Amino acid sequence: AVVFVIPLAFVNWLPALHILDRPQPIGLPGWVGFGAPLVAVACCALAGLAWRAGLRAYRSTGS
Repeated sequence: AVVFVIPLAFVNWLPALHILDRPQPIGLPGWVGFGAPLVAVACCALAGLAWRAGLRAYRSTGS
């Protein structure tokens, strides 16, 4: 789940496997360890869309 649902593994686990020259236990290709910048851009874009949706739906309390 941390590789595909919440891409936490792209930050530390997958690059560490590459640096330590260890095999990936789930059988992903080797180039996946270099995908951290792309995953970061995708997460930022998703967060930006969520932020805009939240701003559009925001209603002040009026106080």
